[in-house]
Amino acid sequence: MADEEDYLEMSGLALFGKYLTTNELRQPRNLVFERFLAPALASIAILSLAVAYVTMAHNHASWWLWYEVVHEDGIRTFKDTVYFFEHALRELPLDLMLGITIGASVACSFPDSQVERRHDIAALATIAVTLAFIVVGALICIGPSGIVVELSQSHTRNGAPLAWGAHWNYHLVSRMALILSAGSLVVLISGNAQWHEKSFLSTHRPLLVSLGFFLLLSLLFRPTIAPFTDARFLGHQAREFITHILTTVPLALSCTLPFKSQRAPFRVRPRSDMIVLIAFSLSLALWLGIGALVTDAQSQAQSNSLVPILAGHMFEHTFGFVLVPASALVARSTVLKLSTHQS
Repeated sequence: MADEEDYLEMSGLALFGKYLTTNELRQPRNLVFERFLAPALASIAILSLAVAYVTMAHNHASWWLWYEVVHEDGIRTFKDTVYFFEHALRELPLDLMLGITIGASVACSFPDSQVERRHDIAALATIAVTLAFIVVGALICIGPSGIVVELSQSHTRNGAPLAWGAHWNYHLVSRMALILSAGSLVVLISGNAQWHEKSFLSTHRPLLVSLGFFLLLSLLFRPTIAPFTDARFLGHQAREFITHILTTVPLALSCTLPFKSQRAPFRVRPRSDMIVLIAFSLSLALWLGIGALVTDAQSQAQSNSLVPILAGHMFEHTFGFVLVPASALVARSTVLKLSTHQS
């Protein structure tokens, strides 16, 4: 009898029973983030890029695309699309703003998350190296005057006239939808019961600040009605939203969401204001998608095939896949440190 009890004590079933009573499983946050949510978000981005690459490889009947023309302009190879320095330069303010929004939202939604100095150093070094690489590459490709044009948001695509703020307006609705989607999603994931005790402004402060700054810059770049009605603008913004919601945003969230926290995710029902913000961001995305279809936006594209328009376009944002998560990490640690000093 004693031997049988000893056997049961050492059996896998008994050990599993003990495992089920550990503190680790009593804290759903650890399980969800450490073992599921963060890796799942990164997997969404990696899978999206893999599908895009496989689609292009099938289209070109080759698995090695480095020197294959994959860009919709019919000129740029895969290598040139990845190292599209001019594009990265004009996307820079948009990418940094998206990263800061995500990082600040995570910091405010998870105030008990820890900041590790090595992560801050790595993120800052990544940003510095990437920015230097972009600027040097742009200097070689387009020179100092070209850099001024790109930073002034004047360039959209080959053949289009240069105009102050044209590129910013080219992304006006899609980037607003992304900022709202990312910020609201962080608050929703946090499941923070304290949000039910706070005002709308306190709950969504990082999101509202980012959105306000975005709108101020939009005024600086002289907004027009074109982002809401023009086929070329609608089509470009629709694929921008698809690209970033499948790649950039999941990557940034997977890097910044805390792996350990005292609260369980999705623990409380979302407030009506969270639902309204998410619904509004989705309505903007739907406006872009439906508008692109109704206005036949593909006819305004530089290619007749959807493969370079959608799949090839994802790799234009390679530098953004690095800058947005890194800037989100820096923003998260900065807000957490400021909150600690204030308290």
